[in-house]
Amino acid sequence: MNRKSITSVALKKYNAQAGMTLIEIMIVIVILGLIIGAITFGVMPRFKKAKVKTTQLKLDNIASILTESAEEPEHAGKEGNALLEALVAEGMIKKGDLKDAWGQDVKAEKAGDGFCVRSAGADKSFGTADDVLSKDCAEK
Repeated sequence: MNRKSITSVALKKYNAQAGMTLIEIMIVIVILGLIIGAITFGVMPRFKKAKVKTTQLKLDNIASILTESAEEPEHAGKEGNALLEALVAEGMIKKGDLKDAWGQDVKAEKAGDGFCVRSAGADKSFGTADDVLSKDCAEK
């Protein structure tokens, strides 16, 4: 056999099997679905924890700003949400920074020498077990 005939035979076999069968495509889709499901199953709990941690850091930051600002003469006598509104009006805190990771407004109240800043958490209602609190709230 010469070289030309070997190449043409191989080319004919390749052309005959150039496409994929429906079964092969379905197997690939199932494998991709399993991979996506495993990734989602592993990532979603971490995503929820990240929301809580992000909100916790934001609340601690707001509480420290409130504690420092309460010592200034122009904010004497203001507590909690009234002080928050005054700081937003002055531009020290952005209105958007007073939202938690779930898009709900946070609340602030005086707690000892500092301020307790609260988020309603994932269920979006205050006074439940999933509320996120700043560090000063633990001292109450």
